[in-house]
Amino acid sequence: MWRTTCPILCVAFLSSLALAQAPLEKRTIKGELKRSDPAHPKMQNPSNVHELKMAKDQTVVIRLNSDKFDAVLIVEDSAKTELAFNDDDDDDRAGTVNSKLVFTAPKDDTYRIIATCFDNEVGSYELIIEPAPEKAK
Repeated sequence: MWRTTCPILCVAFLSSLALAQAPLEKRTIKGELKRSDPAHPKMQNPSNVHELKMAKDQTVVIRLNSDKFDAVLIVEDSAKTELAFNDDDDDDRAGTVNSKLVFTAPKDDTYRIIATCFDNEVGSYELIIEPAPEKAK
């Protein structure tokens, strides 16, 4: 029995260890909201889902920038429970309608980063996900 279960247990342990220790690199994703995209249940507007594996207590800064629509960011866990929501980037002094969230993972999970809009407009966007600086944590 030990010979058959040890490889399975070792792989499971090493996978969880890799997730917990995986450093997050800055990611920039170019996307586009289209009228044909599924509507998010809360906003009832087109939305795109981007998945992000995070370890417990890992903190990221997420920005959604667009000059085509009023950007809204939503973070859900893998069970689709909403954990964070933002309609405006408080750091954006130019008065744009971009969104920003600082999010800390409450558990090891694959999180759903949802790019959607407030005004039912569509168009191109840029989603930026990066490790949070120490002062933001």
